[in-house]
Amino acid sequence: MSNKPLIEINNLSVNYGQTVALQNVSLTIAEHDYIGVIGPNGGGKTTLVKAILGLTEPTQGTITYRLPDGSETHDMKIGYLPQYLAFDFRFPITVREVVSAGLLGGKGLTGHLNRDERQQVSNIIKRMDLDQLAERSLAELSGGQRQHALMARALVGEPRLLILDEPTTYIDPDSQQQMYTMLRNLWDHSDCAILLVTHDVSAIRQQARRIIHVNRNITEQPILL
Repeated sequence: MSNKPLIEINNLSVNYGQTVALQNVSLTIAEHDYIGVIGPNGGGKTTLVKAILGLTEPTQGTITYRLPDGSETHDMKIGYLPQYLAFDFRFPITVREVVSAGLLGGKGLTGHLNRDERQQVSNIIKRMDLDQLAERSLAELSGGQRQHALMARALVGEPRLLILDEPTTYIDPDSQQQMYTMLRNLWDHSDCAILLVTHDVSAIRQQARRIIHVNRNITEQPILL
């Protein structure tokens, strides 16, 4: 694993009104890191994710994103798989359309992909074994198949960091194991770093290379196999 910093978080605090969500948090995510994030409900795990994604404004502190040469950037590729319940699976959208959305960015839902981008979509659909499901609606799929589609959406842009927020919640045990196997294969065969938020402590101890406990602040936990 590379020790080059990918993201540096220094003395970060986030408040929601009078409520302190995170306080004086410091964390370095290295290139090709694999970090499991655990902690109690309401402890700030999702707030940490939102801060890294730029979706919430810090009260104080800094988040620095770095290119491979060490220079700062404001345009880091981050793939994001939010919590399962964040999606309305009744929405009439196909697997291919879901995956394509990962490349639309500022183009909006009415944007169009160029030929190379459409090929990227086809490549990740094949890589995720979704070929036979590409034109089917999300509503027709099982929980595990939906997570595969959403994972493909997160990966289609070839991110340097993949963030997953409780990806195995509300899917069956077989699909959970498939998800962990998929993540391990991704980590083994790419340079992508992974930040995985989960309550599944036993599984993450077998997966991650580092574990952090978030409860307003951050403490690093030993991995006990």
